Amino acid sequence: MNTPLKDWRIRAQLSAEEAARQVRVSLPTWSRWETGTRRVAAERLNDVVRVTGLAPEVIRPDLAGVFAASS
Repeated sequence: MNTPLKDWRIRAQLSAEEAARQVRVSLPTWSRWETGTRRVAAERLNDVVRVTGLAPEVIRPDLAGVFAASS
């Protein structure tokens, strides 16, 4: 099962290294997000949304209400 971040990266035809670079995180961080081992940190959510175009609730459903209220 792929995560939304991995699906996005595959559709964008990017390597994990390129995706990490675009979001300005380390490859291990990106890999943990992509595999679902770790969640995208709340303070990085805006960056990930900006780069991927994915909705915040897709990336972090648990923060969707908080994100919408603070945007």
